Amino acid sequence: MKNDLKKQTEIEKIIIDARLQGASIYEMEEKEWRIAADQIILKCSVITGCELPFTDFFAAQLSETIIEYINEMGYGDLSLKEIILAMKLNLPNRHKLPGGIELQEINFSGRCVNITFISKILWNYMVIRNHIDRRFQNMIDGYSE
Repeated sequence: MKNDLKKQTEIEKIIIDARLQGASIYEMEEKEWRIAADQIILKCSVITGCELPFTDFFAAQLSETIIEYINEMGYGDLSLKEIILAMKLNLPNRHKLPGGIELQEINFSGRCVNITFISKILWNYMVIRNHIDRRFQNMIDGYSE
């Protein structure tokens, strides 16, 4: 098992590190949700080059909808660090994905951060994360790769 852990790809190491940092969205207090959603919006804007919300009202609605989406669609166990990492992993990079996984780059469309873009990014991230979970479960169960 010790040798199997040494075979981790850079991406696996980065994901594991992100999983260990900070509380998951589920674990956060409700008052922290708006701050987390605002961070998601800001980082998405920085990473993709999209515009920030145009008004405070729109920003509030977007933040609320992001948190609702994350919690209702099964992504609440992700940490804020993981959600931002998911956006970064969408950027062109030279890192080898674990298990030969090939993901399609999600091109940003629209003017401002939107739920469609976030949902596609999180779906891709979960493909990698679930692969890592299965790999560790196989190690625990005594299977080798």
